[in-house]
Amino acid sequence: MNKQSIRSLSPFLAAAAVFAASLFSASAVAPVNASRLPACGTGQYEAQLTGWTLNEMTPTGTARYSAKDKRLEIEVEKVKLKDGTVLEVLIGDDKIGKMEPLKDNSAKAVIVVEDDLDEKSRVRIFNDDVPILSANLSCDAAQDATSSPTADN
Repeated sequence: MNKQSIRSLSPFLAAAAVFAASLFSASAVAPVNASRLPACGTGQYEAQLTGWTLNEMTPTGTARYSAKDKRLEIEVEKVKLKDGTVLEVLIGDDKIGKMEPLKDNSAKAVIVVEDDLDEKSRVRIFNDDVPILSANLSCDAAQDATSSPTADN
């Protein structure tokens, strides 16, 4: 190679070296573990619980989960069972807690869970071995939009 060829390659080589260095230094300073990033912007999930008609009423409810606090809040209504009945809360097939006793066909629960929940998590409400309500958690898009720095408020 002559001197002219080397001079014409110099800007290209310099740019490539800067680019390579920036990749190395960015990864060395702040490594990212993708498995630890929340799949849902703020980590807020919600499920609209539904069930089958039970004693001429169709049960409904809501489950909300905060990944930050590992807190699952559940409210059910139109569960036409005897007052004082205690419903069980399951994630998939695992029992994780109980709701407050039913009063006027409604009940609530706040449960701090041990394992992380996500959009694959199925919230299920049972009376003994009988399913009453269920739904999968999904990203709470409304919560995500209001907390986004680019959202117009």
